[in-house]
Amino acid sequence: MPLKPSWRRSDNKQMSGGRRDWVYVPRGLGGWKWRRAYRFSSALEHEHVVPPGPNGMPGERLLAPSQSFYSPRMTPDHCREDLRVLLTPKGSTLGVVCFGRVSEEGDPLSSARYSLTRIAPHLDPAAIIEPETVAGEAGVRYRIPLNVSRCLIERKFAHAGWLYGAGAIVYRNDDEFKAEARARDVLATWQWLD
Repeated sequence: MPLKPSWRRSDNKQMSGGRRDWVYVPRGLGGWKWRRAYRFSSALEHEHVVPPGPNGMPGERLLAPSQSFYSPRMTPDHCREDLRVLLTPKGSTLGVVCFGRVSEEGDPLSSARYSLTRIAPHLDPAAIIEPETVAGEAGVRYRIPLNVSRCLIERKFAHAGWLYGAGAIVYRNDDEFKAEARARDVLATWQWLD
């Protein structure tokens, strides 16, 4: 059953099992409404457990400052969107996606280069891609300035042959350094469920 777009979370219709497949976060309507709707906290008190599967995708457990905007779900291009959570009171978010097998999607570095050439062809990938350990795995990190928000800070990493991405969208009215620090804190709680 498709969901009806709404400015209010409570107006979105639910799928079977209480799962929400469509959520819009209204940045311009006053953050307190959606901070309350997703139970935003200054502490990492919300546990998110993404079970393994389908097709052998690893699962994960992590702690975040809010509930996820949606339950884990598969996209039409066979990616698994694991979660999107609030990082800060001003609306910056962190999303986690399992893109697919490394053999099909590429390693973290080649995937990062591909993303940069598609999103920001004017940027030199070699100048902005940095190595970083994410969830105990070797990966890469890069920052892309965006028009709508201040920037996207994305990490790509692989585990057990699967490519993952964790991207923080930081809005103009937010403190980028605080949002980035909170994203690191969330990712530091990551535990694999194989």
